[in-house]
Amino acid sequence: MWAEVFWKEVPADVVVDNKFEPMPLSRKALLITPVAVLGIVSVYIGLNAEVIIQVTDRIATELLDTSSYIEAVFKH
Repeated sequence: MWAEVFWKEVPADVVVDNKFEPMPLSRKALLITPVAVLGIVSVYIGLNAEVIIQVTDRIATELLDTSSYIEAVFKH
């Protein structure tokens, strides 16, 4: 199937039109922006791993110790 569909020469009577148009710059920016942001975030995490670990450690500690939350919610 692969050889028949993809490796076979196109018959001479078949006309192949190029229906693709160049992408406008604004659309390219919409596609490149998320990739660039994720790349920058990845580099930041790689270079500042200690800061990320400290933040996640504090978050985990606060999630496990709910006394401050209980005090704030049930304050009389």
